[in-house]
Amino acid sequence: MELIKEKKNFFYKLYGLNINSDFYLSELSHAEFETLSHIDINIINGKCPEKIDNYKVSNSYYTVSDNEAMFSAEECGHFYIKNGDTIIIEPIANANYQHLKAYLLSRSFALLMFQRNTIALHGSSILFDNKAYVFCGRSGTGKSTLSAALTLQGYDLFSDDLSVITFDNSNNPLIHCGLSNNKLCKDAMEYFNISTENLIKVDNFVNKYALPSFKNFFDCTAKVNILIELSIDYNTSVKNTEVSLTEVFGQEKLQTLFRNIFRNQLLNDVGLKPNYLKSCLNLSKNIRIFKLKRPNNLFTLEEQISLIKRI
Repeated sequence: MELIKEKKNFFYKLYGLNINSDFYLSELSHAEFETLSHIDINIINGKCPEKIDNYKVSNSYYTVSDNEAMFSAEECGHFYIKNGDTIIIEPIANANYQHLKAYLLSRSFALLMFQRNTIALHGSSILFDNKAYVFCGRSGTGKSTLSAALTLQGYDLFSDDLSVITFDNSNNPLIHCGLSNNKLCKDAMEYFNISTENLIKVDNFVNKYALPSFKNFFDCTAKVNILIELSIDYNTSVKNTEVSLTEVFGQEKLQTLFRNIFRNQLLNDVGLKPNYLKSCLNLSKNIRIFKLKRPNNLFTLEEQISLIKRI
């Protein structure tokens, strides 16, 4: 297992931020630099504190205060995030490095973005004519499978799993390019007729594999136009084989947005800061939001994509 290469520092750009990392991150190899003039985030291989003082909530998932957060993953180690600019990782012996990177680039960055008062949605972003559509939804609703289907049709994956949004000087919402590898379950790989033989397994629990991207982005933004929340119809009393796509308006737009913030429980655990609420209201005002519902246990990708293209 290669946690740290011979170099002591690695410099990357991700979500518009300059990163100095003790860990080599192959997922960001396309956005690696020899050095950077200033650093926004330090990722440190070190000792995590044993506890957080004055925490607001502590459970099996995380411990958080206003400016600190920590959690543990038994297969790779301990993570500590503070002040929106520092992530400390304390790997365990024989840590699963793929899982360590996954926790770093998803959960840790989601907590860090929340500390930075920056919206991070749990969803993948696809470019349609240089404008971003964000596909959100709970785990298992098919975000990655739909994103992969769209990329196989020639659309560009702009950010996988975590979509980070800021605003320009005119308050237009912009999404920052992020990780651009789809992560697909084994049954989805079989559906697309893609062999898993030479792919890296990134999640042992649900047999997810990293599917290399056709195109990588770094240090750029795209205007956000559409957010689509995916869900599954589990109603067994009615045999439903149709996919529906419905636009939402008013207060429901904001509720949908809150529901799809990465680790939205933070809104209750830490509290909704005024600037963060203002950003959410501005985002809700400036994009269209839809709900896409598909039937359970049916592959309906063609129907989903057909409806999306009609927007």
